[in-house]
Amino acid sequence: MPRAITAKDVGLKVLLDESKDDNGVEYDDAVDIVAVHGTGAHPDDTWCAIREPGLDVRDPNSYINWLIEPTMLPKVAPNARIMRYGYHSQWYGEERTKTSPSEIGQTLLLSLKHRRSECQRRPIIFVAHSFGGLAVISALRYAASSDDEPRSNIYKSTTGLVFFSTPFRGWGELVSEELLRTAKKKFGKGQVFEKDLRIRENGDKYLREIVDGYLEVVGKSSEKPKVACFYEQRPTAIASIVDKTQLHEKLMWVEESSGTLDIGGSVKKYSRDCDHLTMNKFWDPEQEAFLALTEAVEEMVKDGPKLLERRRRPLDTYRTPFVLTGIPNTDYFVERKAEMDKMDAAFPKIEGVVSRKVFVLYGTGGMGKTQLAANYARRQQNRFSAVIWLNGSSKDALQQSLASVVNRLPDRGSVTWPAHTPESDSIQQSMKAVFDWLSIPGNANWLLVYDNLDWDWQKEWDDISPQADQGNILITTRPDRSRKDGLCVGKVDNTLARRIIEERMGKQLQHVEDLLDMLQGLPLALVQAGAYLRTTNMQIPKYIQTYNETWTSLMEGQHRHPLTEYPDRSVLTTWQMSYNQVKSEEPKAAKLLDLWAFLSPNDIWDELATSNLHLLSYSSDFDSLSFLSGNENVFYECVRWLSQYSLVSADIAGTSHSIHPVVHAWSLHNVRTLGEEQLIFSFALHLVAVRAQEHNESTSRDSARRLVPHAKAVSKTLQSSNETNLTDCCSKIADFLYSWEKSEEVEKLYQRVLEEMERVWGPDHTSTLNTVNNLGNLYSKQGKMLEAEQMYKRALEGKEKAWG
Repeated sequence: MPRAITAKDVGLKVLLDESKDDNGVEYDDAVDIVAVHGTGAHPDDTWCAIREPGLDVRDPNSYINWLIEPTMLPKVAPNARIMRYGYHSQWYGEERTKTSPSEIGQTLLLSLKHRRSECQRRPIIFVAHSFGGLAVISALRYAASSDDEPRSNIYKSTTGLVFFSTPFRGWGELVSEELLRTAKKKFGKGQVFEKDLRIRENGDKYLREIVDGYLEVVGKSSEKPKVACFYEQRPTAIASIVDKTQLHEKLMWVEESSGTLDIGGSVKKYSRDCDHLTMNKFWDPEQEAFLALTEAVEEMVKDGPKLLERRRRPLDTYRTPFVLTGIPNTDYFVERKAEMDKMDAAFPKIEGVVSRKVFVLYGTGGMGKTQLAANYARRQQNRFSAVIWLNGSSKDALQQSLASVVNRLPDRGSVTWPAHTPESDSIQQSMKAVFDWLSIPGNANWLLVYDNLDWDWQKEWDDISPQADQGNILITTRPDRSRKDGLCVGKVDNTLARRIIEERMGKQLQHVEDLLDMLQGLPLALVQAGAYLRTTNMQIPKYIQTYNETWTSLMEGQHRHPLTEYPDRSVLTTWQMSYNQVKSEEPKAAKLLDLWAFLSPNDIWDELATSNLHLLSYSSDFDSLSFLSGNENVFYECVRWLSQYSLVSADIAGTSHSIHPVVHAWSLHNVRTLGEEQLIFSFALHLVAVRAQEHNESTSRDSARRLVPHAKAVSKTLQSSNETNLTDCCSKIADFLYSWEKSEEVEKLYQRVLEEMERVWGPDHTSTLNTVNNLGNLYSKQGKMLEAEQMYKRALEGKEKAWG
């Protein structure tokens, strides 16, 4: 039996400290070396060997401890602080103690945390024998996911691991049986902790969990620690561990397949011509096995500081400026602590661990998903090396949003960057470049926010996301189509509802309970109500009266509000009240909201809304809407009115305005008559066509990209429209979109233009034939070569007929 372990033997003990100079200044290559013994061994004796055969084994001077012998480890690592960790390791006899790798790992972390309080970034090399190696990887696995920075720094600072016969894949059942048989025979069955021994058997579930858990963490690390695994080549007299007289039965204990931890190219394997009990003992610096150990540790000591530098580098190397454009303003945001805590937990601070994390905020529109995501992005912008906000309202919008990121990305390295042209294949090249950048090894600390993914995005996820298993992704979406980690964002309780209204009003309220009950905890309705009360200074009882009267009116015309997502009345009523109030105070602002319904809900800017329609054929029917034409001041005044009632919002940068998707859908149904709907749509179409014409003639890539979603929005409505006097606008928008994409949508636009031109001008008119040729070009780009040939042939024959 080994020497008894006393209370003084337990814990972290500094054996030698040469990490600082005489003035107390730490050396540049200072390192902590921590040795952890195995089961049934003494924390000090386990590292000692007899100096030479024939010496008195009872004399302490007959032994050499290679951890502190000047010619051995201190020479290999001259500026090291060498420590050993001790724990009660006996599993049999009167001194037996229940032990597990996780419990020992936890106490090891605690001891190191306090010992390293003033040198948390110093490299660490662990040296472990047998069971001690399991305790070490258990500690590192826990440290990697710890929210306690001193503990997590232990994982981040570990640059080397040396294992002597650690049974990562367990040992054979015969080993356990021989140990248990001998222990029970000598001490009795009641003095043996059999379970503690069984967990080290090959195939044990708990053992697999420890080892595979660590491999999962470290295997995905961008900068892995260096590992040296020593395994035995001689069988061990197993029973002699318990009874030194039992030397007859010898078995192989930890062979190569079990004693090596494969985490990739940073692992070195060494065989040693000895048994399990002497694997961790050295008595001569010239021993072949110690020379191998010297080689491994010297490399760890030398490369440790560089390894830590590389681990810390990604946050700076790939640091991308936080851009406010497109991110909703959160000035009135009321903290929703439970939701924010879950997002924090979804993206833990684990440097070096690059496994991708995906978290989905889902739920009915108007619950505050986008505001939660925006606030998280703003609050945690320094936590991530890059925060990239993406408009996910459609696949096209998402592709445009991704392509716009290219110029912001630093340290492009070997990534191939596209030419700055608006061609659709360039958009694909830009997306690929962004995804390649996000997949650079070591660039793993970014956050992608996919906002408003309300289409069938999962089927195309591989095409709209980087495929490297690293980074962080936050998604907001209405349907719960994802099986990934997520949170259903729902209504708020009355306490939070009250705070939302009071935040908008800028003051505390009394007797607000009836209002809260009426609005039913829907955040969007609460925001609307707060903005209305603040702007009108209306008393709550009067607001409730107006609310009920508005609801009655809505029910009389309910066919105009098929928003089945909102069967309750709160949100529809608050919108209608706000709209009615805006219309009574500033009719032009209400008209702008009506116009907005036919454009994209995102990114309305002054130049789009104030386009000079006289550049195209102008209809006097537009006079009621022409107040915007060329007048930025009127536009901003209208936006101010709409913003006061929270019907629209500006992005944080103040360069763009947007409308909530649900309010946008409601606005479209709020247009009262078919004639009014046709007039406003025609006006919106002309606005987009004017901008499209300008971009077709002289394009600015970024400005043109902003127009694409609006061109797509009016095109979608156009396809269901029966109006026949919109050919000129349709043609200009088709030409514009063709420069960005070669989709079926553009094809349908050209087909409509062709039909109208054939009807008005005839099949052989020059304008008709130009459209035929454009359609041929589109078919060619789409790979529809037969259709393209037919269009080219028709265009050529038509022009030959016209020109001779």
